[in-house]
Amino acid sequence: MGGALDVVVVGAGLSGLIAARRLIEQGQRVRVLEARPRVGGRMVSQTLSDGSVVDLGGQWGGHTHHRFAALLQELGLSCYPSYYAGDGIFCWQGKCIKAPLAERFENSLVFFEPGALDLDAKELEATRALQQAFTALVAQINPRQPWLTPDAERLDRLTVSAWATQQTNLPLAHLPLAWLCRVGGSGGFEPWEASILHLAWTQAVAPQTETPEAWLVQGGAGAVSLLLAADLRARSPGALVLEAPVLAIQQNEAIATVIAEGLEPLQARAVILAVPPPQRQAIRFEPPLPPAHQALLQRTAMGGMTKILTRYSKPFWREQGLNGLGTGKQPWLDLTADSGPPGEQPAVLASFVAGERAITMAALPEAERRALILKDLVRYWGLRRRQPPRSGGTSLEWRILDRRCLHQLSSTRQLDQPCPPGCRHRGWPGSRQPWAGVLGRYRGLPALAWLFRRRHRGRGASRINRCPTPEPMKDRPYIHGTSRREQARLIDQAELLSELLAANLDYQAGDQILEIGCGVGAVLGQIGKNHPDAQLHGIDISPDQIEAARRHLSGLGLDQMELAVGDGAALPWEGSCMDRVRLVWVVEHLQEPLAVLREALRVLQPGGTIHITETDYSSLRVSPPDPAIEAMLSAFVAHFNRHGNAHAGPALGPWLEQTGFTAVHNTMVGIHHWCPSRRDAVDGFCSYLLGFIEPERSALFEAAPTPHAAALIETGLERFARLAEQPDGAISISAYQARGMKPADDQPG
Repeated sequence: MGGALDVVVVGAGLSGLIAARRLIEQGQRVRVLEARPRVGGRMVSQTLSDGSVVDLGGQWGGHTHHRFAALLQELGLSCYPSYYAGDGIFCWQGKCIKAPLAERFENSLVFFEPGALDLDAKELEATRALQQAFTALVAQINPRQPWLTPDAERLDRLTVSAWATQQTNLPLAHLPLAWLCRVGGSGGFEPWEASILHLAWTQAVAPQTETPEAWLVQGGAGAVSLLLAADLRARSPGALVLEAPVLAIQQNEAIATVIAEGLEPLQARAVILAVPPPQRQAIRFEPPLPPAHQALLQRTAMGGMTKILTRYSKPFWREQGLNGLGTGKQPWLDLTADSGPPGEQPAVLASFVAGERAITMAALPEAERRALILKDLVRYWGLRRRQPPRSGGTSLEWRILDRRCLHQLSSTRQLDQPCPPGCRHRGWPGSRQPWAGVLGRYRGLPALAWLFRRRHRGRGASRINRCPTPEPMKDRPYIHGTSRREQARLIDQAELLSELLAANLDYQAGDQILEIGCGVGAVLGQIGKNHPDAQLHGIDISPDQIEAARRHLSGLGLDQMELAVGDGAALPWEGSCMDRVRLVWVVEHLQEPLAVLREALRVLQPGGTIHITETDYSSLRVSPPDPAIEAMLSAFVAHFNRHGNAHAGPALGPWLEQTGFTAVHNTMVGIHHWCPSRRDAVDGFCSYLLGFIEPERSALFEAAPTPHAAALIETGLERFARLAEQPDGAISISAYQARGMKPADDQPG
């Protein structure tokens, strides 16, 4: 396939494979580049030990999926109806009710016949009225140009929750719209995260009333992409290339040049990007995309939805006259559904955890996740749920770790659902196109939800603003940003390194403890749990972080804390008012660390202590040595130094002494994990580090001096993610724990 191509297709999911197929049928010369080592995107199946097949990703088809049904027939695949015979289970206010499903979704209360649910008549009437109002709104939506909908600007400023509350405050009435947000029409976001215009648009272009979960593919939906790929290879040998992530696309008026890892540059008359918008941000475009398009990609986020497949020896719910469909209000599971074939094998219940709960659950240990899932299944379907599934048929739990690889990790799977263009939503919590993606539709998702959203109640009289406020220190931007993904990462980081962070802290009951740069309150939460009698204070320069900290700490029952938005170099507290000051991975981000340390000294009481935790990122090493990983780490350290100080850890001792602290200690603590005995620790620590390296991927590529250097960095990221797969893989890094005391004769500043 020498010379220029007609089209390069980026992405070998269903959309990319179909696009390539049609182009080849028209006689076009096509090359498909897929970053993963497999095709199919979110359509992927797994064969169990007995030869039966389950779908880990998209699996259902609907009555209006005519083109997909025709494709199945063309590929020689068959389908079978979803199992809806019998009653389902609706859970509300602590009660689980066996009830029949309504004949039509638009007449139902989330699938169920409302009159059979034994609910309050007033609440049912309010629910019906709100659903009718929403249906009327959907009828007004312009599907192709939702911003032209009457009163679009006002509707786009109203969240789903706010709009529903304007109609009624009854919780039951809000359930159908909340269900559409989390699981149904778009999936994966909370009703307070998206506009009512967006949700109405999703129902205008892909209505739940069209029964999108009507049938399943015999042998698994993942077979579709495999057959398409085989057909593509047969029609055009060499047209499909796996494990070839695209790094850059250069274009002029005549030709586009695609640079992919491991390949010579490809030239083509056109390029089709068949990957989710957020993943396109990892590609360098020359010339850059228009600013409006870049803004769209930045605001088009992914959200939280976890799919759990639980297999049993036989479908006992069918024997009891039940259909496996359960929904309502449960602590974790938003929906369960029978996803097995008409016979008895495999007997599988598919369950979904969505929105904030998906993110919360993903951070829990495996045993705790399993226990919580089984507990909800017991509530839905009875005590028989507690029996362990038979060997080879345990709950299948998966997670997308990056854009290229689907890893089995005995953990939940975050479906990386795409969010293509749609209504003009300022925050762009999510969007989708008509019946595409999950067997016929994108389930558009929002930014990853934050864990807790209860309001901060304050702690009575505040000690803030008792001293003049100097001009804020002009620092370089915080390298990691304040996205919800980053906020969730900070929670995970504090949990992963909790022992390190709690080591050698001599806090006493009644201590006034201040954390500078408290971020989302992850460390404050640990201090509060370990020292419940301490008086806690936190400050961060970001209002978003402080708001997230209030939600997080409130969720831990730690409402009585004082949190402030402010600059660490201009603390809004009077002198000599704190017993302890804590900084955790903050100094490394400061352009003028001594200014912050001087403020810490000022607010400490004589004899009070400061404790600082930092790292030297240049000490990060892996074994066996890998030039690509070393290149990636060197690039990250250089990038970090453009925003802060990657070597802050060893400098803590001199800085504390220069500031005026006495009894200074700075102890190096080695973190070291190796395979095979600590393989899980290697994998977990690499995932933790990738959590803040991966978001800088584009910046690392842009700073690379040559395309070859950028490709080497990309290879390093990939190999670093797979370090735990090495039989002798090991990783180490040096952390630093520094301590200093304010001299007893120091006077308040």
